[in-house]
Amino acid sequence: MKLTNTERLQMYKPCDYSYVVIHMNSSLNYEIVSHDLYRGADALERFVTKIEEELLIIQEELSAPAEIIMAPGNLKAYNEATKSLQKFEEVKHRLLEVIKWEASMGEDIQKRKRYKKNTDKL
Repeated sequence: MKLTNTERLQMYKPCDYSYVVIHMNSSLNYEIVSHDLYRGADALERFVTKIEEELLIIQEELSAPAEIIMAPGNLKAYNEATKSLQKFEEVKHRLLEVIKWEASMGEDIQKRKRYKKNTDKL
């Protein structure tokens, strides 16, 4: 069963392209890094080649370590996060001590039950 009345009459071959690469920095400022516009019969092949070149450039830029810029607001957030992490570590340590104590209490109760059981037999 035919679901459409559309008939293919011809095939479109790309004959031009245009693209823009935009970089956004940490201050949310935008900058046009590169762009390309091309018209010609080999537009598709050239577009793929140019995009692959752009990809290599972008990958190279992203592989370099970024410089950390500490602003006063960032330093305050960092200090608060450090304090929270220290509190978390303290709470975790106390919780582990409680778990250890509960385990030892459970062993002690089991020993008492066995002792009572053995003494009741006498």
